[in-house]
Order: sequence, then structure tokens, then C-alpha cells
Amino acid sequence: MKNIIILIVFLLFTTLSVKANVIGISTHPMSERKHAVNTEFSSYMNNGEGLGLNARYNYKASKVLSYDAGIGVSEGERANRLFAGTDYMLFEDYASQPRVSIKSFIETADEFEERHYRLGVAPTLSKGFSFWGKEGFPFVALPVSLDLNDDNDTYETTSALAMGITSFYETKSTLMMNVEANIGLSNSYTSIVAGITLLIE
Repeated sequence: MKNIIILIVFLLFTTLSVKANVIGISTHPMSERKHAVNTEFSSYMNNGEGLGLNARYNYKASKVLSYDAGIGVSEGERANRLFAGTDYMLFEDYASQPRVSIKSFIETADEFEERHYRLGVAPTLSKGFSFWGKEGFPFVALPVSLDLNDDNDTYETTSALAMGITSFYETKSTLMMNVEANIGLSNSYTSIVAGITLLIE
């Protein structure tokens, strides 16, 4: 547990630019019809400095389908964002086979005094492992989106490489932690977010 906390702190202070994440805890193997509330801390250090906080609601509708929606607020040049997503599992995590899913997402954000609307998909691979005696679920995804700028009527495509991990605080705990890093590939930010989730019956 101590090693995970050290990793989170290290990642928070070594990133160049931090923004909200895309995948969140949607790849985590929650029970069906389970609810979760997630809060995430973010900070960014260039292109307008500031700190931010995201709040996200998650619902596992079935074995293969989960939903999330939330809001993010920040100081600095990235004022606010609203977002929602759906994760659909194609193959489950079984034996040596990783979990394969497609996450679709939509977002509206106020950035640098301009309103952006984004619609995208994120093919995702995840797999459960044991780390330091605790089970963790690392994932990797490739979010690709269409970014519409409402103020100047332009659009561009964006892509990033997302990597992260989710893990319970303790065995059979209702608290879970997540860390996600997004590496900008095209017209996107490099970012990292760390969060805590409360699972609700």
C-alpha cells in the first residue's frame, strides 16, 4: 500500500501537464448493478497553471456494460467540463486473455475561454494482477476523438495513449484508488489524475 501511495505522489509531481482523464474506473471488475462515486485530483503545470477536481458517478448495468458521468472544475485556463461515457466489454479477463472493451465518451469543456465539444472512442485492454500481495487492474487505451471548437467553428481530431491502474484500498474494502496517465499523441494534452472511489450497494 505504501508503494502505491509513493507512486501516486511521484506521478503527480513529475508530469508536465495534467488534465482530466477518460477511462476512469470503467475497466474495473465491479459487480452488476453496483454504483460508485469517484473523486479525482488533477493539477497542470504548463499552458496555464492550476489545480482541479473531478467528481464522477459510475454504474455497472450488466456484465458487459457500464456507464459513467461527471463534472470537473479547475482554476486557471481550464474552467470546467461535463462528461459521460459508456464502456462495452467485448472479451472478459480470463486466464491469460486480457479484458477487451470499447469506451465511447462525450464531453463539453471551457478551455482558454473557448467552448469545446468532444465525441470519441477508446479501445481498451486491461488485466488483473497481484502487486505486493494486493490485486490491481492495470489498463492501456487509445482514446481518439473529434474536438469541435464552438467559438471559431473549427474542428480537429485528437488522440492519446492512456495508461492506468485501479486497486482496492484493502481486500473486500468499499474504497478503491485509481491513477491514470494520458500521453498526448495528436492535438491532446499529456496528463495524469489520481482518484479515490467509494463503492455503493
